Amino acid sequence: MEKKIALVFAFIIAFGLGLRLFLIETRPLHHDEGVNGHFIDQILNGNNWRYNPKNYHGPLPFYLMALAIAIFGNNVFALRLMPALFGSLMPLLLLPMRKRLGNTGFLFASFFLLFSPSLFYYSLDAIHETFFAFFILASISFLFSFAMTKNQLYLYCGIASLAFMFTTKEGSFLIAPTIFLLFLVLLNLRKGLVQTVRINVLHFLISFLLFTLIFATLFSSFFANLQGITDAFKAPFMWSEKMKAGSGHEKHALYYLELILFSDAPIFLLGLLGGFIAIKRKNFEMIAIFAFFLLLFVGMSVPAYKVPWAIINLVPMLAILSGYLVENVLKKAQNAELLYPLLAIAVVFVLSQAIMLSAFKSADRENKLAYVQTTMEAKHMVERIKSLEDEKHVKIAIINRQSVWPLPWWLKELNVKYYDAERLKSLDASTYDVLLVEAEYLYKIKNTDMFQKESFALRPGLAMKAFFKKH
Repeated sequence: MEKKIALVFAFIIAFGLGLRLFLIETRPLHHDEGVNGHFIDQILNGNNWRYNPKNYHGPLPFYLMALAIAIFGNNVFALRLMPALFGSLMPLLLLPMRKRLGNTGFLFASFFLLFSPSLFYYSLDAIHETFFAFFILASISFLFSFAMTKNQLYLYCGIASLAFMFTTKEGSFLIAPTIFLLFLVLLNLRKGLVQTVRINVLHFLISFLLFTLIFATLFSSFFANLQGITDAFKAPFMWSEKMKAGSGHEKHALYYLELILFSDAPIFLLGLLGGFIAIKRKNFEMIAIFAFFLLLFVGMSVPAYKVPWAIINLVPMLAILSGYLVENVLKKAQNAELLYPLLAIAVVFVLSQAIMLSAFKSADRENKLAYVQTTMEAKHMVERIKSLEDEKHVKIAIINRQSVWPLPWWLKELNVKYYDAERLKSLDASTYDVLLVEAEYLYKIKNTDMFQKESFALRPGLAMKAFFKKH
């Protein structure tokens, strides 16, 4: 790689990582982050944590995030560090494709991967999706590069990426066969599938053993729970039931199109153009990437169950196709200098949208990426509780019927007692210093005259009341 290109590439990665680290604690913890933090605590506390497909996705992200917490402490920064790091390192996965993308296309694709508003937003979220998107992209980049170059290292990296993808999320059972099928098509087009398999049978055997080793090691909790391996094959069936109508996450068929136009419109439009140009120019690698995008988009849009973070599995393909478009069309077009202002507008829009949605509107309802998001009011309430003098001895009661995650993880170091609001007959508030009560059950709280009262919403639709004892 030329020194100038390498410096620009290093700069945008450093800038992307630095900006993520700067904003990493801006957004309030999400419900799912609190639950994930709880499972990570079980790993670190040696509480016999085992993979359980009924309760959570694959084991790999838990181990990665547990490593960060073990090193940097049990706090929000450490909880979100690994997703931020994986999100920042996505452009490295384009290195096997750099020569085929061209220097300009490579840098544009890298920029869009780093600053795609949706990829940026969810890389500051301690859930599985950034890891999943990372390994989807890694699988495609390495396997397709092997098909184009026959470099055996790419084959092994691609197979390992597939294995890590499986140990991240059960959706791999649908996505991985699609990737592998497109990989086989590319192999056949490049050299002939039968000849390739005959020549490389040993390498394919090693690849199978590598995949099996990674898959079995992680799902069995490092061979402490062999049942986890068989449970992994049950997970797709369990989650398919949750994705049917009635889950509470039903959306219309074009939900993901609406969402991607809200967050990543320039990347979407450039990527589509790149896909059509690839078809016109018969660039089979880019056609395969475009085909994967289309198949995944349709596959995601069919089920009634839809959540916004799933779109980050689509954006990396669009980023690559955008880079291909810039390198192979816009750069070589007649009067190309007239098109550069349009590219500059796209770059500025993407970066400003990423900062706006993650820094200034991270928990706003108008931000379509902020889904069932914990409110800033709740974050400020937690900060106020933690600022109380001698806070670890402050007695806190939480009375609720609905789930109040992430409060249990946020407040885990404090003296907190939880009450089931429906079973509770009444509670004498005077025995506590702080109470957080689901608004519907305020009538069950007695002796609140000596308290300062504040209303807040934990998340949209969950109104609560806070009581702070006057001193």
